[in-house]
Amino acid sequence: MFGHFDFSILADVDFKEDAVREELIVPILNRLGYSATGEHRILRSKPLVHPFVYIGTKQFKVNIIPDYLLSVAGSIMWVLDAKAPAEDILSGKHVEQAYSYAIHKDVRVSVYGLCNGHTLAVFHISHVEPILNVPLMEIDARWEEVNRVLCPIAFIDPERLDFLPDFGLTMLRLGGATFETIFFPWVPINCIVKVSDCLV
Repeated sequence: MFGHFDFSILADVDFKEDAVREELIVPILNRLGYSATGEHRILRSKPLVHPFVYIGTKQFKVNIIPDYLLSVAGSIMWVLDAKAPAEDILSGKHVEQAYSYAIHKDVRVSVYGLCNGHTLAVFHISHVEPILNVPLMEIDARWEEVNRVLCPIAFIDPERLDFLPDFGLTMLRLGGATFETIFFPWVPINCIVKVSDCLV
């Protein structure tokens, strides 16, 4: 995915959080199946209102703004926050910040992640350690791990991720067998009506 991306640019002080979003996070989200429109949407910088905070007797409204809310079939399923390359995304205040987005009353998701350009770290709200920690330089080799945790199907129908194609139907399509010899191998061929002729 990032075969032509020069990761040495992450050491440049001018390569900041917005560059991480545009150059690295967007391609990952698109490959996972999310986009600005459609059934599996990327909601960018949506303000979330926190409960009012009092300073003395004055009440102040506090807004927090996650970088990405990922929606699957109309429901927010996970949160992703971008950070600059020098920031720690495995522990500390940034993880706590992303956690606060995940548990917010208007979000309430169990999965949240952070990306600083070097690494994609994904957490579950019930775990302290990340459930996924993938250096972006290795993301192609480890794509199956990323996909199994973050693709839309992982949230709405995870059993489909383990679905294996039927070998018999594959052979039928390739011309290596017939429907009858795959599904009725014990019946002599001259004794059965050709079942595939009866299929609509």
